[in-house]
Amino acid sequence: MDVFKLREKVVSEYSSYITSFLKILDPAINKFVSDKLSSGVLWPTPLVQLSPAYQPAQTIEEMVNADLLHPLCLEIFKNNGK
Repeated sequence: MDVFKLREKVVSEYSSYITSFLKILDPAINKFVSDKLSSGVLWPTPLVQLSPAYQPAQTIEEMVNADLLHPLCLEIFKNNGK
């Protein structure tokens, strides 16, 4: 399961639901509301984090070298624990 695709689907469906009953006649207010909804005011960006509850075994560098993690993980988590 791709959690990011799932999030996009949920956001898309929720956005369709919210906008389905909005009937704003004033053009300025309609633009303001549309801009806010388009900016994601009701659906913030996803939070991605690692749980510290697991006992460490390999470093991120070791897992990247073993092709267990994407190489970009080195850059993303290089300050982990600092």
